[in-house]
Amino acid sequence: MKKEISAVIRLDARDNVVVARHEIPAETEIPSEHIITKQVVPMGHKVAARDIKKGEAILKYDTVIGYAAEDTPAGTWMHSHNIKFDEVEITNRWRSFRRASRQPSWAMYVRMVAWEPEM
Repeated sequence: MKKEISAVIRLDARDNVVVARHEIPAETEIPSEHIITKQVVPMGHKVAARDIKKGEAILKYDTVIGYAAEDTPAGTWMHSHNIKFDEVEITNRWRSFRRASRQPSWAMYVRMVAWEPEM
């Protein structure tokens, strides 16, 4: 039996957004996340994996990348129109990674987090 590949990637179990592997049409069911997209989601963009309240932290890689600018239902395309990026806190995980790495880069951190085994 062939396993179906999800249209989204969940980078961390604690994230409240997932990332589109390819452009996802509006009204597409994402069974792995139990959501239906509200709008077209471009490849590489984020989708709310659950309802997110205005002001709540947006978590990607278990890192705060911004704050919800409005109440956002699950399945909503998340981007600069509905995420406030001011005053973003960098988590201790990123700080620890930067201290431990000789030449830290966000891309290297993302690759490490995306491929680390779940504990």
